[in-house]
Amino acid sequence: MMNRPFFRDYFGYNRKERNGVVVLLSILLILLVYLTYRKLSEAEKNSENQLKEQPLQDSKFLDKDNTERENFKAKHEEERKYIFEKQNERSAPVYFYFNPNTLSAEGWKKLGLSEKQTHIILNYVSKGGKFKEKEDLRKIYGLPPEQEEKLEPYARVPVDSARFRNVFSDKEVKKDKPSFSSKLKAGEKLELNHADSIALLKLPCIGPAFAHRILVYREKLGGYYSTSQLMEVFGMDDERFNCLGDHILIDVQSIRKIHVNQATVEELRMHPYIKWKLANLMVNYRKQHGYYRSAEDLKRLELMDEDLLEKLRAYVSWE
Repeated sequence: MMNRPFFRDYFGYNRKERNGVVVLLSILLILLVYLTYRKLSEAEKNSENQLKEQPLQDSKFLDKDNTERENFKAKHEEERKYIFEKQNERSAPVYFYFNPNTLSAEGWKKLGLSEKQTHIILNYVSKGGKFKEKEDLRKIYGLPPEQEEKLEPYARVPVDSARFRNVFSDKEVKKDKPSFSSKLKAGEKLELNHADSIALLKLPCIGPAFAHRILVYREKLGGYYSTSQLMEVFGMDDERFNCLGDHILIDVQSIRKIHVNQATVEELRMHPYIKWKLANLMVNYRKQHGYYRSAEDLKRLELMDEDLLEKLRAYVSWE
């Protein structure tokens, strides 16, 4: 009880002092609220400024990145074009007439063949292989059909006269002018699809070499259906063709047919009128749409025109 006056003297407040304390605390509270609000406002303002500036910075980085990417792409594209042009300059084929049995490595490369393809062909020839006709190019391993089709028109394979020496003298073969005493007389005719090489020599202006070419082409075709097809024989010209006159008969019944509903791509492309692309298209169309029933079905093929279809009518069979 003795301490109560002591505390009251030192720690007690009168009414006026209490009012002063309340006012002071109120001012401090107001000041604290103001400072806090101000700090929050500045922080929010800084945040907004950063958000506004960020897209600009990102845009700068993106623009810079895009520019670098475009520059890299442009440089890469220029290098690619340069390499491609150089490769084309180096490998662009130059077509010319050639004998595949005697052509050098440089010649094959000039025609567009690769180092590997050239090596295969030269290795084949060096081991005794021989191209007996230009179509033998199809047998070369590693030579795509598209490339072979481009080369074939320029291939020139001389006729091997040795194949006729057992029947004719060397002199007759070299001159390609057999005795005219055996030639057909006016009004006499020869059936073209059954004649052998000796019979063909009876035709005017036909010697051993041309007799051989006519037989070879007949075998590839499967038989002739028209005398006009003789103009497709290599080396045949108007003068020699007209010399044959009316001496030729053709038995179309003996023509060998192509069974288009069973033939493979390889079998189809062996015919002179059917190139690889058409053979491939014919087989694919058959797989997708079923068997061919008539020539009208062949007309639907993209690579088949009227002239080609007319030529093939005599050779195709639907059975």
